[in-house]
Amino acid sequence: MKTLYVTKGNNILIDNETGKCSKMTEERQGIDAIYIAKEPMHVVYGYNDENENVDVEAGDIILKFYVEDFKKKIVVVKNQDWVSNIEEYNKKMQEQKERWASSKNESEAISR
Repeated sequence: MKTLYVTKGNNILIDNETGKCSKMTEERQGIDAIYIAKEPMHVVYGYNDENENVDVEAGDIILKFYVEDFKKKIVVVKNQDWVSNIEEYNKKMQEQKERWASSKNESEAISR
């Protein structure tokens, strides 16, 4: 078995039997957009002559890949940890926007 050490800067893969180390590269390339289904729905992807259809449930993650590079353009993932991370990120970004808007309003009020 191998062990993957994931750090902020590097990923190191160690073969526990041989002791050999190697680098593991990222696999995130090619994703164009990520959506979370808020409710059950039918997803239709269309581009030029290509068509894909998939049914999703609430909480499913819909990955859209770049058109010219992949056979499957839409892939559905069921992973609550990923959904939680996306929702937490969106919440923090909303709070950041609200703080910025509030500070902008305060500075405009002071300058008047």
